[in-house]
Amino acid sequence: MEAILPSQLRQFLAAQETSIPIPPSITNPTVLVTLQASSVFMFGLYAYILLSYASRSFRSYRKGSKDTIIIHAISGISELLQFYSPISTHTSVSLSAVILCTTQCATNMLLVRKLGRGNPALVRPVYQAGAIFRMTFILSAYIFNSQALYHDSVVIIHAFAYTRLICFLFTTASEFSNTEVPEYDAPKQATFTFAQTYTAAVYGSALMVMGQMQNDLLQKYAAVAFLATVGLIMRVENWVTVDIQQLAGGKVQEKSWRDYTAHGLYTLGFCRLSVLIEMDGKLRA
Repeated sequence: MEAILPSQLRQFLAAQETSIPIPPSITNPTVLVTLQASSVFMFGLYAYILLSYASRSFRSYRKGSKDTIIIHAISGISELLQFYSPISTHTSVSLSAVILCTTQCATNMLLVRKLGRGNPALVRPVYQAGAIFRMTFILSAYIFNSQALYHDSVVIIHAFAYTRLICFLFTTASEFSNTEVPEYDAPKQATFTFAQTYTAAVYGSALMVMGQMQNDLLQKYAAVAFLATVGLIMRVENWVTVDIQQLAGGKVQEKSWRDYTAHGLYTLGFCRLSVLIEMDGKLRA
């Protein structure tokens, strides 16, 4: 039998080591530890919000919306659990992820349709744009099996937590002197109102999550694309509002495809809130 020299044995073992792929979590344990720590932090933040803030605001929803918000919350939490736990087993984007995202986005649109918090002219388009982005990302992730796009869809959910965090920061540090805010003369205007705080928080949290994208293209252009989408939604709402008012006033003799499109967008909630509520009341009457 031919003897194997020690040098040949070392070369053989070295070749085996380089040919076997080793997971990053093993070669760099700090990666897994960091991901686990961030997951624990986010779930802790969500738990605090759900137990404190959401438990109080839940009662403010009308009776007809409670089922919607329950489904919305459960689908969102389930989506986060599926994505973050366990971290190391993601190999493909599952159909269940698409279903959960679709459910969460659909209930989001239902809840936002008559949302009157903050400044609805800005808050509602931001939420609507977020739902559009999430559905676009998750469908693209499923079709192309992209973990980066899957992450980018899920991370938008964190805007919920960031909004409450910003509200907390603004309400605990909202005092401004007249020299800092010279355009506010009245003393009662020297602090942020809840509507101003909530509007700024929703807008700011949306931009925060846009800065956490992993897809190469979205890392560069997500924030710009999001702002453009919000602006486009605002203009669509203006057009739908005018068209719906003309239809309701009997100024249109024969409906065109534009009128049917406007009515469909109105049904989805792409209409000024005051007109939408007025039209809903007329339809129920």
